[in-house]
Amino acid sequence: MDDHPSDVGFLSGPSAYVLYAKASRWIWAFVGTALVLMVLAAARVPQSLFNVFLALLFPSLVPWVAFVLWGSARTQSECTAGYTTLPRKFKELEQRDPYLGERIRDAGEEFIADEEFLSICSSSKALATRFGELG
Repeated sequence: MDDHPSDVGFLSGPSAYVLYAKASRWIWAFVGTALVLMVLAAARVPQSLFNVFLALLFPSLVPWVAFVLWGSARTQSECTAGYTTLPRKFKELEQRDPYLGERIRDAGEEFIADEEFLSICSSSKALATRFGELG
């Protein structure tokens, strides 16, 4: 390649996209626990069971906050390195595959369609998992 920005290495560790995906899983755990709490409260179940779920509610936010903060820091690092792994953000930067780091869109080009991006992610995640590049 001829002095292309993607010649800059892919940052080690999870990408911003991967970190935000993990954060979204944790927020769903929080929402699910909150829904269970609402059902238990409506059903007037004994306080002890309600308290168990209440005790699980707020700790499920801790990983979410951690992944969001880490994702935000990683987003800044990726931008500084001249690329992004996030879909539909930072059109002025080249976009990299979030799992393998391959360039999938040049800087300034139109965003990749959601279906295409998800297909790329699915394939690259399977490869990264297969070859031990994914934790």
